[in-house]
Amino acid sequence: DHTELLKTVLRACCFMREGIEGGGAVLVYCRRGVNQSGAMAIAYLMREERLPYVKALEAVRETRPSISPHIGMLQQLLTWEDILSLKSGDEQAQSPMTPAMQPHGNNMNLQLPPLRRQRLTPAGPYPNLSLPTLRPPSDVTA
Repeated sequence: DHTELLKTVLRACCFMREGIEGGGAVLVYCRRGVNQSGAMAIAYLMREERLPYVKALEAVRETRPSISPHIGMLQQLLTWEDILSLKSGDEQAQSPMTPAMQPHGNNMNLQLPPLRRQRLTPAGPYPNLSLPTLRPPSDVTA
């Protein structure tokens, strides 16, 4: 369901923002570190830094080149982009989304908390997304 997944994305973005604003760090993790964690990092940058999907993808791939959101996540991120109104008029006219991928008007019932316009790191426009390479538990020897 589009609405439930997008609500999950919103909750994740809010959780990440609270962790970072609280002076901490947030580990975004999924089993292989390729699909879901990448999609959540992209969604976060789209919302907090007001980046369109392609720019957010590029920013995340700078620190994690292997991310590759699957088609279902891509559709959700493009819907998220539309909800956040990150596309210019020209980009909306050329959108690759099919009608089935379009958000269904304003009936999604998503209440977005206010956006923070401040940068999260003094060194640059994007939060520091790099993490040391972690081995899965199966590779750890006791």
